Amino acid sequence: MIKYKLYNDLLFLLCMTFFVTSTSTASINDDFTVVRENVRKIMLWPSPDQLPEVLTQAMANLSALDMHTCQWPDLNYTTRGPENWDPVLHMFRIATMTAAYTVPGGLSNDTKLSLGIHCALKVWIEQDWQNPNWWWNYIQDPLIATGIMLMLGVERMTKYEIDAIVNMSYRANWWIKDWEGGANLVWELQIQLYRGFATSNYSAVAQGFELMWNTVQIQNLTTMGIQTDWSYHFHGSQLLPAAYGDAWATNILHFHMATRGTQYALSKDRLEIFGRFLTRGDAWFTMGSVWTWALIGRVIDRGVHVWYTHLFPSDQLRELAMDMIDNTTSTALHEYAGRLEHNHRTVPLVGNRHFYTSDFQVHRRENWTVALKMHSARVIATECDNYENLKGEHIGDGVLNLYTRDAQYGGGEEYENIFALLDWQAINGITVEADTPLVHCDRGKLPMRDTTFVGGVSDDMYGAALMDTATHNLTAKRTWHFYDTYIVALANGIEDNTTALLQTALVSRLLPPIDTLAGTLTVQWSNGTRMILPDGVYMFSYNQPRVLWFHADGTAWSVLEEYETLMIDCRNRTGNVNQLGPWDFQMTGRILTAIIIHGRGPTIEPFYYKYMITPNITWKKCRKNAQALTISQNPGESIYLHGTCDPLLQRASVVLFDKNFLNGTITYYDCSSMSLSIYLQQPGTILFSETSDSFTITAAHPTISMGTFVVNVNRSSISTKECTNSNHWSFQSGTQVLIPLPGDPQLLGKSVSVTCRKTTNKP
Repeated sequence: MIKYKLYNDLLFLLCMTFFVTSTSTASINDDFTVVRENVRKIMLWPSPDQLPEVLTQAMANLSALDMHTCQWPDLNYTTRGPENWDPVLHMFRIATMTAAYTVPGGLSNDTKLSLGIHCALKVWIEQDWQNPNWWWNYIQDPLIATGIMLMLGVERMTKYEIDAIVNMSYRANWWIKDWEGGANLVWELQIQLYRGFATSNYSAVAQGFELMWNTVQIQNLTTMGIQTDWSYHFHGSQLLPAAYGDAWATNILHFHMATRGTQYALSKDRLEIFGRFLTRGDAWFTMGSVWTWALIGRVIDRGVHVWYTHLFPSDQLRELAMDMIDNTTSTALHEYAGRLEHNHRTVPLVGNRHFYTSDFQVHRRENWTVALKMHSARVIATECDNYENLKGEHIGDGVLNLYTRDAQYGGGEEYENIFALLDWQAINGITVEADTPLVHCDRGKLPMRDTTFVGGVSDDMYGAALMDTATHNLTAKRTWHFYDTYIVALANGIEDNTTALLQTALVSRLLPPIDTLAGTLTVQWSNGTRMILPDGVYMFSYNQPRVLWFHADGTAWSVLEEYETLMIDCRNRTGNVNQLGPWDFQMTGRILTAIIIHGRGPTIEPFYYKYMITPNITWKKCRKNAQALTISQNPGESIYLHGTCDPLLQRASVVLFDKNFLNGTITYYDCSSMSLSIYLQQPGTILFSETSDSFTITAAHPTISMGTFVVNVNRSSISTKECTNSNHWSFQSGTQVLIPLPGDPQLLGKSVSVTCRKTTNKP
């Protein structure tokens, strides 16, 4: 249960823009009038379905307004919090009242409502409340004010009001700082457009649209916005498709709908870019109608579900699909809309995507999705601006968030309002020093160590990822391997030169109630004992009998390698978000946390781990999945090579780290169950797959974009420029596969595939 102050007017402004109007064909001379009316309908006025609620809220606002002071007694006008700031609610309430007063079918004849609007507006202009956070003063306040002016129309305003709002709007001075094309720039242009439409400034409107549409392009790695892999960066090289990216895309979508068929419309080429961004980027980051939580940025501490739910509406995606030239993009937009609506008849999004500019990989299957967030010297893990997200240091340290409850069409219940309950040194997948304090926020940044050998490989259906991990005094080499029914996580070289306690978190997620089947926690030991555990905290050593697997919420976790201690903690918890930032309300939930405790440093022999996650499986089938899987890692060697293979799928994934690897040397990975041998001549990551008549190598390198990636495999093939004869095997023929890397620094880390045709039907 969450206890917090619900600001209905704020939620109204976030949600009321989901109404679409069709734009009739009009002459160029009428375009300005048409678009102005569309902007009011799409972005400012409530839809017919929302109208009753807005009218009720407006009258409640009017009733609570003190007409003598023109202020609301329940608001604390002296607050100066950088995020939760009461005075701005004064403006939100005026906006709600104005929408109710001006919308067709609204309360246009209510003179008392009109008096209340002008009374409250006059007080705001006179007081001009300011916040230490510039964003309120330069963007949010002018945006609300110009929206009020556009709804009212200058004919129903005094010159004093018009002049004051126009002057306020000039605080959004993009011509001084343009924000490199990010969401802030588009908000400032939105203010200019509102002002231009309200005051009939044709040149301001034309300029605003031109600059706004210029943000719809693929940017270089140093510029915020759409990246070459269809991810979205903001606040530097930080992956933020949710929050800021969502706000940017929502505005682009709304203004596109408002300008269709007019001289102000988005060009066809940029429209196609926008459609691909939504379907090849955003769609992969969402489970049903919510973003995977590692992407919502610092607003994680606000907790309220609305912050990680999509802003843009599904009906507008369908409208956008009609404007696409590319049929594939059009179809994908329709399907995206269906999943946002939780429509189970919609085609699921299945496959694997590695977002190489963002150190992020998503693996989607029909009934589960997993999202892996890493960081490197190229990618900022997270931020703590305005003292939010104070415990987010490890959000980018290989966090592996698994969604299994109706993952294609649901609402992300596994993590809904979990953030005040988490042990932030035991969030999904991370390997950390458990008793080392988290870093402190330093001017909006969380200081952390960065490495360069971080990335992944994907052939669009399967993938693998790697992270050369460094946090505080801990270092490790970690990889993840994604298949149809399971995930394998491997690590070795876990070292620390201090006395810190080293641990790896297997899971940290909400569970259903204990009296439900999904909420039952079952543990299987090596001696055949199986038990349902009541809620509590349990510590299991590796000594016989050892834990083979534990199962809850339709998912099994299997620890496949020796460990010192396995801790399982399952119980109800309550926490307050004020430990994370400036907000203050409680969360309560039943949470499962499981941790491999490796031991204390300083390490003499490096630690390692090997575990498997099997989503959406019954406990009766827990062991069957691992039977075909072959896993390899070299815990005691100086070369860090990780590999997995599955003979049923005829697939393998291999990762070779750069540490201790000398140029000119060769290392190999063997999979006996597939009679497969792979020789690598340089570090990187590869996927191998084969059919009866061909095999494919997909490769990626996280630090080199030029040249050729060379892989030798014991499969004979028809000779081509990229598939040549290899002599690495004395008693059988092989192929040296020459994989050209992308050849462009902007595409660093992108996967490249080469397919070779076999000379025989047998390996």
